[in-house]
Amino acid sequence: DSIIVACTADEHLVAITEQVSQKLKQGRAVIVFFEDAKRLKEYEASPYYQNIANKNVLRESQSHDDKEYAIKKAATAGQATFTTAVFGRGTDFFCNDPKLQEAGGVHVVQTFVSLDKSEEIQIQGRTARQGKQGTYCMVLCEEELKKRLGISAGAAKQMAPADLYNFLDGKRQEQVRKKHVEIKGNLKGATERDKLTHKYFDSLLASDSAKAMKLLKDLHKLISTRTLAGGRGHHLVFCLDESGSMRGQPWADLQEAFSKFFTTRLQNGNAVDLVSVVQFGSTARITFNLKTMEYMESHPNLSQGGGGTMFAPALDVAMQLFSTGSAGSGHLIPVLIFMSDGVNEDGDCSSIMRSMHEKYPDLQCHTIFFGSGGSQQLQNMASAVPNGKYHLSVSGVQLSQTFAAIALGAEFTGTHKG
Repeated sequence: DSIIVACTADEHLVAITEQVSQKLKQGRAVIVFFEDAKRLKEYEASPYYQNIANKNVLRESQSHDDKEYAIKKAATAGQATFTTAVFGRGTDFFCNDPKLQEAGGVHVVQTFVSLDKSEEIQIQGRTARQGKQGTYCMVLCEEELKKRLGISAGAAKQMAPADLYNFLDGKRQEQVRKKHVEIKGNLKGATERDKLTHKYFDSLLASDSAKAMKLLKDLHKLISTRTLAGGRGHHLVFCLDESGSMRGQPWADLQEAFSKFFTTRLQNGNAVDLVSVVQFGSTARITFNLKTMEYMESHPNLSQGGGGTMFAPALDVAMQLFSTGSAGSGHLIPVLIFMSDGVNEDGDCSSIMRSMHEKYPDLQCHTIFFGSGGSQQLQNMASAVPNGKYHLSVSGVQLSQTFAAIALGAEFTGTHKG
């Protein structure tokens, strides 16, 4: 096992390519793991990727058959496979190729440092499967190490591989401890807001308007104080269904609920949040990227696309947006708000949600079904994330109430299942 450290992002891509090319010339198979879909696409867009023959890409948004093909081909002599960390857990790249075994088996390249050590161990386990031969190495970028672990320039390149690994592992543990303290603080604040919110809704149900008004003011004060005191803001990523079934009144109802969200949130002192929007049908597209709350309040209109209903492409893009947001504003808490009115054509997406939570442990998730009957898939997605919330909004009025309640930090309105 070895660790290679490149100074710049471009040199990092070169080092990955050299590692792949070297092993392929030896008759090996190489599986390269990138941190996420964004990093993988950056490599695919580079000129270095074009120079590699016999290559496949394995990504979450592919069909089941395409994934199976890439997985089966990965452990064959002379084959390079480029994929993301999510496939490092449990994917069986099994080798039945005698030529590959004679050449030394599968070589795994990890291109980033996992903050979760178990993820690193799982990726390592994609080589030497079931007693077969294989090797593993890390190819890292010094710029990313500085950004993620706070390592000073040049420090990593001066160390022997064994010393470097222990050093990186120590830095990783420091970051994990900081994250745990942060999450604990966030959980305490969320619990206080949750209790107050329940009391507020109880008073509304009891028609006690005076008590409800007092509790609403207390809730506003709690949220505003936290924000003004330097608390973390949020990166809110909306995934909104724009398929053909949303045409007409449903789309108008969504527009109203969407606008209501920003008005409500700004009134409650959450101006530090940033917002991204993904609209999806059969495919997914980004319509707003890291915009301020004030910008969104003044630009609430959404243009509808059309097509079928596929959840995975939208979740894949959401992961990319969270990655971009954490790189530029790492202090923001990731929040996914996923709304659909129909049955998706790509099946259960719980595994994608679990991967998202593994990468972003403080992820907050709300899934919303707009219409009658509900959605088992959206319930499963919410259940895959600790404290994930599933909301059922039968009418446009309930949809606006749900968006407003989420904006307030309220647990739910209408029908909810956690």
